[in-house]
Amino acid sequence: MAESSGANEGGRPSRQSIPASGLSPFTPYILETPLPEKWKMPTFDKYDGTTNPDNHMRVFMHQMMFHAVSDPIWCRVFSTSLTGEALEWFSELPAGSIDSFATLKARFSTQFAPLKPAILTVDNLVNIRQEDGESLRSYLDRYNRMLVKIKDLNNEIARHHFSYGLQPGVFADKISRKKPKTMEEMRERAAKFIQMEDMQEFRVKKREKEDAAVPKIAPRPNKPSTRPSERKAPRFTTYTPLAVPQLRFCRKPLVPTHFPRPGRSPHP
Repeated sequence: MAESSGANEGGRPSRQSIPASGLSPFTPYILETPLPEKWKMPTFDKYDGTTNPDNHMRVFMHQMMFHAVSDPIWCRVFSTSLTGEALEWFSELPAGSIDSFATLKARFSTQFAPLKPAILTVDNLVNIRQEDGESLRSYLDRYNRMLVKIKDLNNEIARHHFSYGLQPGVFADKISRKKPKTMEEMRERAAKFIQMEDMQEFRVKKREKEDAAVPKIAPRPNKPSTRPSERKAPRFTTYTPLAVPQLRFCRKPLVPTHFPRPGRSPHP
């Protein structure tokens, strides 16, 4: 006889005995392993067999690490985290075919393997380039998210492809003169440069805000200036013709050459 792994009110499993019959995929050893005293069932998001199985398995294992329980308990608790198509799959497993959590994990991973994302390789890094106008922060974030999806990636290759994808600029010039030895050093130097970029952007926005707050004075209209080619209209339209030739008129003095002495009247 074995104790049920189901949980009743308050999160504590019921202690009702169930027969270790051939209907369960678990071996009798797993079914008959007693639950620990004061056991409280962990809560999990149910897996329905439509998403990446590795994500569910990863969350389950991380939560169970906080519970000092045996391998058979891991098996029985994991079965309670399934629902929908995943639970139907588990229920149809051959009787007594699961003898350990390692076996259950392998069967689970194989069954739902088509739902796993495609395996990424180093070739995927070649497509990661810093776009025109993209900040170093954005490029580094996209690159790091790609790195975590590639397994067993060589550090030197990761550093090389990051440098290769940079746009020409100040940061690219700096690391070309003094190349980082590791990807971690590359991140550290990039982080310092990003801080400098953020500070410059903050100053620019602050200056623009201050300029917008200053009232603008409308410029005075300029007076129309007279063009050099423009001439004033003549004062008179007609003039009296000269009685003597113009040349003679200019040569003849217009004032007398002598004046009478004061006090004497001129001769008659």
